[in-house]
Amino acid sequence: MASLHDLRMGDIIVAPSYLHPFLREQLIEENQGCIGIHLHSFYSLLTSWQKEEPQGEIAIISQYRKLIKEMLPSLSIYKETASSLPFLQECYAFIEDMKTWDISIDQLPRETASQKELYAILFPLYPITTSADIQKKTLEKRIHHDFSNIYLYDASFSLKEQKLVDFFMEHGAKLIPMQQVCQKKQFYHAVNKRQEIEGCAQYILQHDISAQDIQITLADTTYAPIVKQIFERYKIPHTFLSNSHTSIITKRFHALFQYYLRPDEKHFLNCLDCGCFVVEGIESLRSYLEIFPGNITTPFDHLQTIDYQGHVLSPLDLEKLLHLQQKAEEVRQQVTEKLHPFLIAASIEEVFLSICELVKETLSTQHTELQVFLKVQNFLNDVFPYLENMEDFTFYLPYLDKISYDGSIKEMHGAIVTSLTQNCPKKQYQFILGATQNNYPAFSFKKGIFDESYYQFLPYPSMEDRYAHYLKQLEKQLWNAPVLIVSYPLGTYEGKSLEAALEIEQMLGKPESYPLHTSYVPMKTSLEISPQIAKQLFVKDDVLKGSISSLERYIHCPFSYFLRYGLGLREPMQYTFSDSYAGTLSHYVLETLTKTMGKEYAKATSDKIEQLLHKEIEEIKEIFPSSASSYSLLEKRLFTNLTQTLQRLEDMEEHSHLKPWKQEEPFTYILPVKEDVKLQLYGIIDRIDADGNLASILDYKSSIKTLSEPKVFAALQLQLLTYSIVVKKMHKEVLGAYYVSLKNENIPNIAGQLKRRPVSYTEIGKEEKEALLKKAHRRNGWTMSYQVDILDDDASHIAGVRQNKDGIIKAGKTYSLDQIEKYFTTIYQKIADRILSADISLTPDEDACTFCKYYEICRFHGLYTKKEPFIEPDDALYRKEEEIEDATME
Repeated sequence: MASLHDLRMGDIIVAPSYLHPFLREQLIEENQGCIGIHLHSFYSLLTSWQKEEPQGEIAIISQYRKLIKEMLPSLSIYKETASSLPFLQECYAFIEDMKTWDISIDQLPRETASQKELYAILFPLYPITTSADIQKKTLEKRIHHDFSNIYLYDASFSLKEQKLVDFFMEHGAKLIPMQQVCQKKQFYHAVNKRQEIEGCAQYILQHDISAQDIQITLADTTYAPIVKQIFERYKIPHTFLSNSHTSIITKRFHALFQYYLRPDEKHFLNCLDCGCFVVEGIESLRSYLEIFPGNITTPFDHLQTIDYQGHVLSPLDLEKLLHLQQKAEEVRQQVTEKLHPFLIAASIEEVFLSICELVKETLSTQHTELQVFLKVQNFLNDVFPYLENMEDFTFYLPYLDKISYDGSIKEMHGAIVTSLTQNCPKKQYQFILGATQNNYPAFSFKKGIFDESYYQFLPYPSMEDRYAHYLKQLEKQLWNAPVLIVSYPLGTYEGKSLEAALEIEQMLGKPESYPLHTSYVPMKTSLEISPQIAKQLFVKDDVLKGSISSLERYIHCPFSYFLRYGLGLREPMQYTFSDSYAGTLSHYVLETLTKTMGKEYAKATSDKIEQLLHKEIEEIKEIFPSSASSYSLLEKRLFTNLTQTLQRLEDMEEHSHLKPWKQEEPFTYILPVKEDVKLQLYGIIDRIDADGNLASILDYKSSIKTLSEPKVFAALQLQLLTYSIVVKKMHKEVLGAYYVSLKNENIPNIAGQLKRRPVSYTEIGKEEKEALLKKAHRRNGWTMSYQVDILDDDASHIAGVRQNKDGIIKAGKTYSLDQIEKYFTTIYQKIADRILSADISLTPDEDACTFCKYYEICRFHGLYTKKEPFIEPDDALYRKEEEIEDATME
C-alpha cells in the first residue's frame, strides 16, 4: 500500500474528480506542495491517452436509429418500440456492457422469439464504434507500459472502474487506501426526514462539532433542499459536492421548440410561463389569454365593440377588462414581432438560429445561464446533421431536457454533503441520513428489456458478485471517520411507515430516538405605523369611512385591512364567472321579481325566471365568448336552483304577514368615535319586508349561515344586526333579522327509524323527508319581537321558533334591539379607536387567510389568533317575559 508521502514529481493520482480539491489540500499539508503531481479521473486519464475522438451518444444513437428503421418491417415483437429513444438507449448501454466484458454478439441467447428478435436488432448495431471500443484499444496499446508512477486513490469504484483498477495494478500501479478509523457508532430514528435533519443539526451544535470535521451522506437525494434550509437556519456552514441543477434556459428552449412544432395556445402559454420574451408588461398578455383564449396572431379588440347591458359585471369590472385588453394588445404586437423570424423560418438552421436569438435576449448576467446556453448550442450542433425535418427533432428533445448546470466547487467550507458513492477523506464525523430499506444500500438491478433474467445467459458478473462488490464499496463510507452516526425516518409526511435498512440494523443493532429539542416561539412580525400616519391613511375630512364588511375584515386581520384600505392595494379582479358572480345574478333575479311582483314574486313562472337569466347570461357570453358553452350549463344550473328556492320562499310568504318593501336598499350610518372624527358606515340591505310600522330584514346568502353570539360580540358578524339598527331608524319596529340561504342544501336520506321499546321499525315517508328538507332551509338569525307569529305563523320557517301546546308561537330567545344598538355603538367606537391608534398587527384568525389575496405578501406562518369579544353581554341583551306581556297589553 502507498501513501501521499510517496509521491514524487511526475507521478499521477487517479481519483474521482470530486476528490481532487481534498487531495490538493492533503498534498499541500503532507508534501509541502503538489508541483509536478498530476490529478486525473479515470475518464480524463484515458482521454489523454486516446488517439481518436470517440463519437458522442447522440451520433451513435442516430446511427442505431437509421439501421433500426430499415429493419422495422421485419420486426414483430419490438416493432412498436424499437425506433424509440428509450429502447435505443437501452441497446447502447447493453452494447457498452458487452464490449467492456468482452461478450461477443454470438454469445447472446437465441432460444425464445423475443431473444431471437433482440439478437437480430443488436447484430447490425454491435459493429458501430463506441467509447468502450476506443478505451479497449487504448489499454491494449499500453499493455506493456509501466504504470508504477500511477497511484489509485481507493474511493468508491463502480464495477467498470474496478476492472480498470485491476488492470492498472497488474501493470504496477499502486493503491492509496482511505482511512479505516471508525471507532464509535450510533444509530437513531426520527419521526420524519425533516425531524431527522433537525436532530442531526442539533447534535452538531450540542456536541460543539466543527463543521469542517463533518461529512453528511444523503442516502436519499430528496433530503438536499431540506438540509440546505435547516442548516442555513441553524447557521451551520456546508457545501454540496454535487453542484448540478436544472436551468430555466433549457425550459425556454424546450418551450419554443414545442411551440414551433405545434403552434397552439397551450404551447404559447408555456413559452410565456418560461419567460421566453423580454417585453415590458408581458404578464398582462398571460392574464388576457387565460380569460380570453385565442390566437396570438389575431388582434385583441372584441371588447371595444360591445355595449354591455347586464347587471352582473360592474362598470369598474368592464373598465378593468378593457384596460387589460388594450395593454395585452400592445404586448401582443411586440411579441409577434419577435416571433416573426421564428414562425417564417424555412429551414432547420433558421429555426435553430431564431430560437437561439430569442433565448439569448432572456439571458441574465449569471455565469450559470451562459454556461447552459452554450451547452444547448453544442447539443444543437451535435443533433443538426441527423435531422431531415423539424419533426425529427422531437426524437432528441429528451436530451435537451437533461442539460443542466454542472458547476465545479471553487471553494469548500463547512460540512461536506455527499451521496452514498462519494467519500471524503480526513473527516472526524460521518452522518448518514435516510438509511431506510428503500434508500440503503440502493443497489441498482438490471431492469428494462435487458434485465437480470437476460444477463444471466451471458458471461457477465452475476448479481451476487455485483451486489457483494457494491456493499464492499459502501463499507468504505461506513468506516471513513472515527465517529459514524446513522439515522432514518420512521415514516413519510403522509404517514406511511418506513423501516431501517437491514444491513444497517445488522451492523448497528437497535436504534434510539434522535434527541430532538423543540420549542415553538410564535413568529411576530413587527409592523408599526404612528397614529398620525394612521389618521392620514384612514381619515378624510374628519370621517373614517368604511363598509361593515371592511371592519369585519379588520377584526379578522388588521394587516389585511391596512394593505387594502390603508395602502390601497387592489385585489386582482375575478375575471372568470365565479360563485360570487352566480350569487350576484341570483340576487338580481330575486330583486327584479320582488320589485315587479311584490309578495307574489315567488309565484313567478318558469318562463319569467328563464327570461331574466337568459338575458344576463347572453350579455356575459359576449364578454367571454370562449366560455359560452360553460355559461349555458351555468344558466341551466341557476335556473334549477332558483326555481327550487322560489318554491321554498313561496311557502315562507304564505306564512308571513309582511310583504317586500325595499330591495337593495343603500344606507349610511354615522357614529361619533372621537371629538374630531366620525365613523361613517355604508352598505346595501338585500331586502326589507314590512307591514305598517313592522319590519324584518332578509340577507341572501349562497349557503346556510347562522348568527353566533360569540362572533357578533367579537365583531366578526356585524352586518345583519347593523341593518336592524338602520331599519329601526326608519321608524320601524324590527321583528327580526335573518339569513336566507339560496343553496339547495343536502339532507340525509334516512330509510327509517328503529325503536327499542317496543321493538318497532317505522319507514320514513315522503312527508317526513319534505319536513327534513324544510327544516334544513329555515331562516337563521335573531328574533327581536314577541310578534314572531307575524313572520312565521306555523313556526316552521325560522330556526329557534316553536309552537307550544297552547298554540302560542315563541322564539327560544328574543333579543332587545335597543340593547344591541348600545353594544354596537361601543363595539364600533372600539374598532375605530384601534384603527386610529395604528394597530395593524399581523394577527389573523383561522378564517382570515382562507380567501385572502394578500397571503403571499405577508407570508404568515404563525399561530392563529383567537378573537376575543369586545363586550361581555349581560341579561339586558334579551327581552324578558314581563316586557313581552306589557307589550301584549298595549
